[in-house]
Amino acid sequence: MQPTAPLLSAVLLTAAGVDAAADPPGRPIDISIVNSSGDDLDVEVFDNLCGDVVASGRLVGKSELAAQVCSQDMKRGDVTVRDLRSGAEQRYTDVVDGANLEAP
Repeated sequence: MQPTAPLLSAVLLTAAGVDAAADPPGRPIDISIVNSSGDDLDVEVFDNLCGDVVASGRLVGKSELAAQVCSQDMKRGDVTVRDLRSGAEQRYTDVVDGANLEAP
């Protein structure tokens, strides 16, 4: 699906000072946040593995937003998508590369 309006571009934020004993994040994976409603949403995408907000802003109706997130355990990510206006949020665990995640 091609967006019909300019959207946000997301930048992967890397974790600094990773403890050597911890399981460091693997290669980033690509995901899309999908807004299937006709309404614009103000969203925030939080990478639960790296602990960073990877995208934040307006997601226009009937469009999607690309982002990159950290992965672990067989290239799987863990992401929380928040609607900043309503406060609704949805957590997605075991996210695979190329996944389409619905905005709440």
